[in-house]
Formats: sequence, structure tokens, C-alpha cells
Amino acid sequence: MRFPTILLICALAAACSHISQSTESYEGIPATRFTYRNVVYRAYDVPASGMLLLSRSQESGSNVERHDIDAAARAYFAEIGRPQCLVLEIKDKGTEQWEIKYSCRLLQ
Repeated sequence: MRFPTILLICALAAACSHISQSTESYEGIPATRFTYRNVVYRAYDVPASGMLLLSRSQESGSNVERHDIDAAARAYFAEIGRPQCLVLEIKDKGTEQWEIKYSCRLLQ
């Protein structure tokens, strides 16, 4: 009976490990709340590393597609005065969180 219990605990820990890993990188970063298409997001932005963690309000529903997150990130950049920022990569971190790698080029 101990082996199945230990196996279950390990499986649960492995399944939830991505949550702590994604939020650890943004610990101490203040959240910026913004709304895009009537959905409330929290953005944890680290401009020095070109990384952004977007977290969506739980009551927003679960039907989200990659282009929605890309558009929400672009809306965030426009709202904070950095419309030149480009989304390079989006990683789904689960539990309504996405890690976004981005690059901001200077407008000429």
C-alpha cells in the first residue's frame, strides 16, 4: 500500500512542478493588470531578459488559443508604450499562464 501512495505523490509533484518553476522566475516582479477583449490579465514583465509571464483571470473561461495570447501580449506592449515589441515564442505553463519570449527593437 505504501508504494502506490508514494507513486501517487511523486506523480502529483511532477505534474505541478511546472507551476513553481514558471513563477519562481518572476518572484518579486509586480503584476500589471490590463484588459484585452473583456478578459483581465496580469503581466509580469522582465524587460532585461525579454520575458513576460501572462496570467489570465480564472473566471475568463478556458477556451484560449495561441493567437489570443499573442494578441493580448501585443496589446500589453502597446498599453505600456512599447508597441515595437515582437512576440518570439509562447510557452503554455498551464493553469492559465503563458511565458512569452519577446524582443523590442527601436523604431527608426
